[in-house]
Amino acid sequence: MTRCGGARLTPQRSAKPSPSLCSLFAKQYLNTMTEAQLQQYDKLINEPSNDWDIYYWATEAQPTPPDYQGEVMNMLQEFTKNREQEQRLRAPDLEYLDVAKQ
Repeated sequence: MTRCGGARLTPQRSAKPSPSLCSLFAKQYLNTMTEAQLQQYDKLINEPSNDWDIYYWATEAQPTPPDYQGEVMNMLQEFTKNREQEQRLRAPDLEYLDVAKQ
């Protein structure tokens, strides 16, 4: 997988909480992730069949299954706490994906 390997690393699901959460998270962290982190993130946003599962794990409302525990989930859980109290009302525009660098 290459850095910012296209739309695959950007949540493309319906308007449920986790796509917006994951898109905001991606905007902040995607361009600085290591290859291992990118692989973890790719697995996280593409494998679970239920968007709500990702949301519940990120908000720590439910325990994260071992297959999805790791550095990226820790980062997402911390991001979800929104300690800076940023307004996060909608998914960001996708300008942060520089397709020309692929």
